[in-house]
Amino acid sequence: MNQTRFIGHVIWLNSAQGGRSSGPPTGEQYRATGFVPPYTLETGLASFWIEDFVPGEWRSSATGWWLVVENIGSQHLQPGSIVVVTEGA
Repeated sequence: MNQTRFIGHVIWLNSAQGGRSSGPPTGEQYRATGFVPPYTLETGLASFWIEDFVPGEWRSSATGWWLVVENIGSQHLQPGSIVVVTEGA
């Protein structure tokens, strides 16, 4: 499988915004699930990997890619796309 890598920015939401109560990740890599709007948790969720971000920063440049699926269909990313990364409930 061809793993297309995407270069962009990551913005971690705080708990008041519906995001992380523990703050931004402090490790060098982050794996979770995500979807590309207008798809949703129910229609477009897939595993997503993020790295090359600044650990502990709320916003930084980053590299990401889909772990299992190709960059097609409900997971298709193009310049300007947003990936909503989810973590738990």
